[in-house]
Amino acid sequence: MSSVSEDHFDLYEVVQQIGQGGFGVVYKIKRKTDGKLLAFKKISCKTEQKEISISKEAEILSSIHHENIIEFVEAFKHDNSFYIVIELAEGGNLLNFYQNKKKKGEFVTEEEAWRFLKGITSGIAYLHSNRILHRDINPGNILLTSDGTVKIAGFSIATKLEPGEDYAKTDCGTAMYVDPEQSSSGKQSFPADIYAAGLIIHEILTLQVPFDPKDKAIISLMKEQIAGKVAVQIDPSRYSKELIDIVSSMRNVSPKKRPTPEQILAYPRLQ
Repeated sequence: MSSVSEDHFDLYEVVQQIGQGGFGVVYKIKRKTDGKLLAFKKISCKTEQKEISISKEAEILSSIHHENIIEFVEAFKHDNSFYIVIELAEGGNLLNFYQNKKKKGEFVTEEEAWRFLKGITSGIAYLHSNRILHRDINPGNILLTSDGTVKIAGFSIATKLEPGEDYAKTDCGTAMYVDPEQSSSGKQSFPADIYAAGLIIHEILTLQVPFDPKDKAIISLMKEQIAGKVAVQIDPSRYSKELIDIVSSMRNVSPKKRPTPEQILAYPRLQ
């Protein structure tokens, strides 16, 4: 693939590990030519199918450029692993951000919530305008720069819908943030990203995951998602009705009733 270059592993110096998950391991790195700090994701590649999947991720990332999407630098293969080099988001992710607030007995402010909502929605609007469905919008994939700018990352299961295609061909995503229509009909399209974004804002305002079935079973989680039964409602004494209403509309169980990114960005508070 044109988005995967020759082996450039020796151009970088590993500084430290900064993340790990099912997708691979993320390291903070320094480019030797100019000392610029970046990050790369190391992904073990043992099958041809995995290699195709990683190449697709690099292809999508290399084709998009937006202030609220993590910037792609390059991708290469080295010793049976793929490395995707991206800009470094020094501010961590949204999950760490709100959990740190919770530990200190603080709440995310109304102003912060609107700022995060605008950044996430702006990034999603750009992706959708390019017919890219992210499919894994969750707090861990919303990165922050040192000045708090939102950067959407985590494109390992993103897909580009061809003209005339209305739905993704495969079901996937992080269980907590999977849209109800995927569970009920197996169909997933652009409103799925808006649903997940709504759940994220709900989560940072309540300081806990949106769904919390007692038995922790996936089937129970799916039932709560389909019913729209969140664990805790947003406190109306702490946040404005406007913010609560927009978040509720984004996580509507019916995809047709969710606002588009453009409708969200038209709110006066986001101008």
